[in-house]
Amino acid sequence: MLKESAIVKLITFIFLLTLAGCASHEVKPAVPMTIFNPKSGSFNVKVVLFQLNNDGSVQRLESGIVPMEQNIISALQGLGYHYNPDGNVDYLIEARIGSISPKQAVAESSETVGFAVDDGGDWPFFDDYPVIVSEWSPEIQRIKSGPDSCFITTQVLIKADEDQRDIVVYHGTPRPLEVPFVLGCPFSECGQGANKNLTDYILSIFTTATRN
Repeated sequence: MLKESAIVKLITFIFLLTLAGCASHEVKPAVPMTIFNPKSGSFNVKVVLFQLNNDGSVQRLESGIVPMEQNIISALQGLGYHYNPDGNVDYLIEARIGSISPKQAVAESSETVGFAVDDGGDWPFFDDYPVIVSEWSPEIQRIKSGPDSCFITTQVLIKADEDQRDIVVYHGTPRPLEVPFVLGCPFSECGQGANKNLTDYILSIFTTATRN
């Protein structure tokens, strides 16, 4: 039986490695929270929701995005940041969150685990940060024979204007959250607590007092 820690470790790879088909992307390392020191300013935010199809491919979702974005906006405004949906801002925030089954993420033919989220071109600043993986792992066979499970996975990216340069200043992946198993791991049933967890995580990034 696959231990939870092994599953979590494998799922974390999803946000750190790149598919062979996306070799042109250079996967960036995560920026520790202690390095990112946000200052008061303006922001815009976009949430990308997804789940996996039966074949392990990604299905982008539209339903549920607006409440998450509104929750993040209200929380950051409460910290003194100014929301600006149009024009230049000090911080662009993109939060990618999805529900997955590790078994669905396993490609049997290639013995890899992987999927990708196409950003859609709205904010090309994050093109070098695909949500993908192509690393073979000995955990794959254990996942195939292990118990069914569902996880909520999250990736947060932040771009800032620093010294007149547009750069990604934060790339973080909180610990995947295991949720009760539902066949197919649909986000509509697995993501009930995702809104609060995502907002809390973003607040931890922008609130100095909560950063380690």
